[in-house]
Amino acid sequence: MAKSKVAYLAGLFDGEGNIIIMKSHKEKLNPGYSLRVALSNSSVVLMSMVEQFREVFNFSINYHPFIDGHKHVYELRAYGANAAVMLKTILPYLIIKREEAGIALEFYEKYGDGRGRRADSSRKELAESYRHWLQELKGNGKNRIKQETYCRRN
Repeated sequence: MAKSKVAYLAGLFDGEGNIIIMKSHKEKLNPGYSLRVALSNSSVVLMSMVEQFREVFNFSINYHPFIDGHKHVYELRAYGANAAVMLKTILPYLIIKREEAGIALEFYEKYGDGRGRRADSSRKELAESYRHWLQELKGNGKNRIKQETYCRRN
C-alpha cells in the first residue's frame, strides 16, 4: 500500500478516529476486554475512499441513519487483531492520536485479543490499568483543546 494512502488514512483517523479498550459487561465479576478502533464521518464520498482499505484491515462500515436532528453517519470499526494491524500501519503518520495508539498497541501485545475470553484477576487488573490510562490520556478532550489553543497562539 502506498505511503501517501496510509498517511491520508492516518490524518483522517487523527481527526475523526477513536481508540477504545472495550469492557464486556456481560459478567460483571469477570469481564472480557478487547481493542476497538472506529472512524466516523457523514460524508459518503470520504467513507467511499476509506473503503479501499477494507481488504487490508478487515473492518466493517456501518450506516447510522438521521435520528433526532443528528446527521446520518458512516462508521468504520475494527476489533482485536485487525485494530492492532491498522494502528501499527498508521502509527508512523499519526500526530494527535500517536500516544493513544501506542498505549492501545502495548495493551494488545500484553493482553491479546480477549474476545470470547474472560479475564482472571491479574489479567483484569492489567486490562483495567490500560483502559484507565487511555481514558486519562483522552481527558474528555481537554488535552486536545489546550493543544489547539496553544497552536493558535504561536
